[in-house]
Amino acid sequence: MTRSTVAFVLSLLVGAGSATRGDGGTAPCPPVHRHIDEPTSARRTQPPTKHRTLPVPHHIGVSLPSHVAAVAAEQAGTIVAVPVSEGDIVKEGQILFRLSSELQQLRVDRLMALTQSDLSVRRALAAFKHSARLKDRLEQLSRKQITSDAEVQDRELETMLASLKYEQSRLDQTLMQNELAQAKVLLEQRTVHSPISGVVTQQHKTRGETTEKLVPVIEVSQLDPLWVEFECPVADKDKFTPGVAVDLRPAARPTDVRRGKVVYASMRANPSSHTFRVRIATPNQGHTWKAGLKMWVELPTTGEAPELPPKPAPK
Repeated sequence: MTRSTVAFVLSLLVGAGSATRGDGGTAPCPPVHRHIDEPTSARRTQPPTKHRTLPVPHHIGVSLPSHVAAVAAEQAGTIVAVPVSEGDIVKEGQILFRLSSELQQLRVDRLMALTQSDLSVRRALAAFKHSARLKDRLEQLSRKQITSDAEVQDRELETMLASLKYEQSRLDQTLMQNELAQAKVLLEQRTVHSPISGVVTQQHKTRGETTEKLVPVIEVSQLDPLWVEFECPVADKDKFTPGVAVDLRPAARPTDVRRGKVVYASMRANPSSHTFRVRIATPNQGHTWKAGLKMWVELPTTGEAPELPPKPAPK
């Protein structure tokens, strides 16, 4: 194929791809208009939405119960009643569970009957008085030389033994009363009460199961006041001293702010992390905050530490 033929074919191809105007020129391709249903006003730039800026947490801690009691029975036995369940709010002294107590009740009844009866003491006293009268009679006969001295000495020994039996009966009565008091204590131990006011957070056993001595059956946690503990850098040791007010926020609800007070700052630092443990207490009426929450700890700009619930007096 010659060069003239190739040039002729190319010219034909170029002419087919262009439009011919009236003056013989090539018309440009019309502009492409995009149809947009959205009105012009909607295409304007919208102002940015204003979001509430939350403070960056200085420290992160965890919420803890202020007191946890793993309640166990002081004796082994079968659980016959559990009037509480997990999540129940209990008061100090409220019954948590009972153990079977038929044998202990029978022992108390028997000892009570024995202590209320003084038959043994009266019998011993009567024997002593009788022996004392016989001794006096033999002494009179001995002075009249009607009886021998050996009989008088035998009677004196029997009178002394009768006196000792009377003292022994009185001692036995006292010991019986002491044994009754012990039996009553053992009977009372079959009913277990809550040592603190709080919430039943765990139940290990239920009615019909057996439990061993000092094995926890129910766990009670005190959530008012609630503790928050975190590892504080040593550089901030002067900021978190006992009595200082702090702001607490759950990480899941940063807008729920509550005021707390530093109640403990450890005097022992961790050499590997250069931190020390700080404990904060905050009121938690109604138990609205749970234990085990991730908490933000911040120093407030103003305000004082809250008043915490008073500690129960030691019994």
